[in-house]
Amino acid sequence: MRWVSRPIVCLSLLLLGHFFAQSAQGQALRMGYSGLGIGADDLSRVMGKEKVWQKHGLDVKAIYFASGSLMAQAMMGGEIQTSDSDVPTLLNVGVSGAFDIKIIAVTINRIEHSFVVRSGINTTEDLRGKRIAVSRFASASDITTRLVLRYWKLNPDKDVTILQSGNTPTRIAALVAGQIDGATINPAAVYNVLASGCCRVLMDLADLPMDYARTGQIVPAQFLRTQRQTLRRYLEAIVEGIYIYRTRPQVVLEVYKEQI
Repeated sequence: MRWVSRPIVCLSLLLLGHFFAQSAQGQALRMGYSGLGIGADDLSRVMGKEKVWQKHGLDVKAIYFASGSLMAQAMMGGEIQTSDSDVPTLLNVGVSGAFDIKIIAVTINRIEHSFVVRSGINTTEDLRGKRIAVSRFASASDITTRLVLRYWKLNPDKDVTILQSGNTPTRIAALVAGQIDGATINPAAVYNVLASGCCRVLMDLADLPMDYARTGQIVPAQFLRTQRQTLRRYLEAIVEGIYIYRTRPQVVLEVYKEQI
């Protein structure tokens, strides 16, 4: 007569129960993001409201970082498995050889920010000698600011003074207080600074004729090798979320109303 010891049966039942519990809850992923707007901030709220992650068997927790460089450190430390923003900063980490990462998708291929300046600055040439704020050196705001300044034929190291100010709300506060003269501001927050009457939009940077991998999905190379199917479901969920965002404005408006 064949038999199985009670400890082995109990262990098997525990493992089976854990498997079904994990399947019901969805595979947990920690997704980092920085900045506000259509990226992981608003899009994830829409996806959460419509339970898109759960539909694809995932339990994704979006974690906000005040800058892309901090998010890169978190990925290197294993605190997050994916990033839904700040492609340039994380690419710097990969190029430096400090950490092996892979881009698996680009969701925004333009600089979606506006360049906001103090009133009295009317042209790009007026920026000479002015103070321009970024979140942190080597962050996405720093990289895009330098790129835009060069496009405007300005040397970011000589023609302006670039200061580390902090994230978007901090840069807005510095603009309103007159501590800086210009900064890139997320479209979702432009109204806040314009309402103060201190400033104006010098240019909507999305109108610049350049392709730029601003926002996308970046993962550690090891995670891609070992969790390819999970990441396939993750990308399928992102695509569905973008579709909902673009085609169901009533859902987006409901999400915005919840934030008021």
